[in-house]
Amino acid sequence: MYEITRDYISKGNARSGQLLVGGKPQFGVAHDIGNGASTAYNNRTYFNREQPSASAHTFIDDKYILEIIPVTVGVPEKAWHVIYDVTTDNIMFGDDANDIAIGVELCWGGNIVWAEAYKRYVWYWAYLCRMFSWDPRKKIVPHSQLDPKRKTDPDKNAFVKNCITWDQFISDVVNAMIDSYWQKTDGKWYFYKNGVKQTGWVLDNNKWYYLDAAGVMVIGWQKDKGKWYLLGTDGAMLTGWQHVNDKWYYMHPSGATAFGWLFWGGKWYYLNPKNESGAMLKDTVVEDNGKKYYLNSKGEMATNTEVKVTAKATNDGSLVL
Repeated sequence: MYEITRDYISKGNARSGQLLVGGKPQFGVAHDIGNGASTAYNNRTYFNREQPSASAHTFIDDKYILEIIPVTVGVPEKAWHVIYDVTTDNIMFGDDANDIAIGVELCWGGNIVWAEAYKRYVWYWAYLCRMFSWDPRKKIVPHSQLDPKRKTDPDKNAFVKNCITWDQFISDVVNAMIDSYWQKTDGKWYFYKNGVKQTGWVLDNNKWYYLDAAGVMVIGWQKDKGKWYLLGTDGAMLTGWQHVNDKWYYMHPSGATAFGWLFWGGKWYYLNPKNESGAMLKDTVVEDNGKKYYLNSKGEMATNTEVKVTAKATNDGSLVL
């Protein structure tokens, strides 16, 4: 699952603010940055500061999928990523790429981890194809095909230098569209399998996630079939000891919250079953089956030791521990 960062450059030569003809892109042009080593944000800084009469919608490296010109939110704007003098785009698609197409740059080289950047590049293209109902075999073209006398990117430049063919790239995009995938819409994550939005428990990348009835990924506590589960900030189900709001909880390997006595690391702990709390008790005495047990400041049951317990006398003289 990857997140798209939208950090648009200011309007100027690089971003005119003009909308794509028809309000929807008709195809996409795959680029790479050519000289290598420049990150997504390096490119954003350059285009925002220098405002050349050139640009692309999105730059992707091993950390970011960075849209610098609106393309997946609202009506896409134009970017200047293919020169107007070439006519291949007009012959293939009936108009100039700058006016009807999306330009996506792959950042590579230097300290950029190729495998991570490439995975994000493939994922983003699959995302665009799903969004705009494209067949990647027909709607994604390399820059080198549109401007063969001047350009080699990305198939004859970044791809070939990293042992990737154009056919392999397109196949990777097709597979990414067919397989399971995450999609973020209006700030919420959804999981799709073979194009169908999923609900309930899903396993992805060896991690369990829970999607509510609307398909939204859940974060925090979730009750399912009488058991409580805890989903982390990334949505993945948590196991083991977890610290939440200054309280400790233990999640079984199944993810279910533990209640009552727990033997862990050679020590006994008591997870409060009252009101399905599950919080570990400490600095207190618990009564179970007619016997009282003392739990120290770490929540460990005291054994073979002397303990001092503070008690309060009630009106009738009975003690409350």
